[in-house]
Amino acid sequence: MQLIKNVALILSIIKSIKKSTVMKNRSLSPHLTIYKPQITSLVSIFHRIAGALLASTLICFILVFHIDFCLAEYYLMYITNSYFEFFFSWFTNVVLNFLIMILCFHFANGCRHLTWDLGYGLEIKNVNTTGIFVLTIASLVLFVVLI
Repeated sequence: MQLIKNVALILSIIKSIKKSTVMKNRSLSPHLTIYKPQITSLVSIFHRIAGALLASTLICFILVFHIDFCLAEYYLMYITNSYFEFFFSWFTNVVLNFLIMILCFHFANGCRHLTWDLGYGLEIKNVNTTGIFVLTIASLVLFVVLI
């Protein structure tokens, strides 16, 4: 019985807190509208997105190949027929080129972070320069792959 009273008390406190915060109608902080994105913040955000995308792609490839191997009765015949058709399609080439560019960007930015861990290039001028360098390397790799 005491437990039910305690739960009811906690629920009433939560409701009163919700009412007090909802009634205030606070506006958003203006920093979202006046903030100018910097190269370092953009590269950092895209580094995290690239890492998540590469990890999820790797997991998907492992699952697909594992399911294919477990379900294929004649695996060698299956792999020669379907995978060659898959890997020579234009969509697959676009996706693989995009993944190669993301991998190179992630690798170059990872090397940049490792040099920061060693204590090199932490000045603002060097940080901005290496951010532009990382984007240039990723773009050059994409250009070389597409040629």
